[in-house]
Amino acid sequence: MQKIRRVIDVFIRIERYICCALLVAILVVCFGSVVMRYVFNKPWAWSEEVIIVLLLWFGFLCMSMEIYNDASISITGFYKRLPKPVRHVCDILRHVLLTVFFWLMMHNGYMVFKINSRKRLPASHWNQGLQYFPMVLGGAIMLVFSILNIIGTLTREQRVIIDEAERLSAGDPRRKGGEKA
Repeated sequence: MQKIRRVIDVFIRIERYICCALLVAILVVCFGSVVMRYVFNKPWAWSEEVIIVLLLWFGFLCMSMEIYNDASISITGFYKRLPKPVRHVCDILRHVLLTVFFWLMMHNGYMVFKINSRKRLPASHWNQGLQYFPMVLGGAIMLVFSILNIIGTLTREQRVIIDEAERLSAGDPRRKGGEKA
C-alpha cells in the first residue's frame, strides 16, 4: 500500500501545480477582462465562459486532493464520543457511501458530457464538454481515492498527512537544497 501511496503522492503534487496554474490563468483572464472593460472600453466577451471552465477544473481537482487526504468536511462532536470500534464502522460506511456517490457522479457526469460535447460555448466557441468533463475526471479520481481510503480504513493504515506548505516551513530535509525555512 505504501508504494501506491508514494505514486499517488507524486500525482497529487502534479495536481497541485496544475491547480496553481489554473488559479494564475483565472487571475490573468479576470484582471485582463476588467482592464479591457474599464480602461479600453473593449470587454472580452469570452472571459466569463473561460473563467467558469477554469473554475470547474480547479474545483474538481481540489476536491480530489482533499478526498485523498480524507479531509472532507465532517461534524466530529458526536463522532468523537463514540467508542473506537463504532467509529471504525462509521469510517468504513462513510468511505463506502462516498465511493458510491463518486461512481454515480462519474457515470452521470459522463452521460451529461456526451450530450453536451457536441455543442459549442457561445462566446469562446470552446467545446461545451469542457464544462462537464471535470465532473467525470474528478469523479474517477475521487472514486479511486475513496477505494484506497476504504482499504486503508479496513487495514487500519496509519497515515500522517502533512501539507506541503507545512513540510517546507518546518525545514523538512527533502526541501530543495536542504535549507531551513
